[in-house]
Amino acid sequence: MIVRCVYQLVHSQYSNIRSGWTNIFAVLHLIASSLNEAIVDMAFETCHFTVKTVFKEHLRIVVDAFQVDRIIFLF
Repeated sequence: MIVRCVYQLVHSQYSNIRSGWTNIFAVLHLIASSLNEAIVDMAFETCHFTVKTVFKEHLRIVVDAFQVDRIIFLF
């Protein structure tokens, strides 16, 4: 159920997520150790969507959520 909530949250509200990315990736990291293949697949789909879609549009917001200040982006 939590996996479905995270999946839905990321897919429908990614443009509104700011500081929550660290928690989202922490949950996805925990899910990756599951023995249930369907759950792991949904977590992977969420990560894939994040990398392909969210990073393309909101990379700076995601990086800021992790407080990475030593990376230089060329925009």
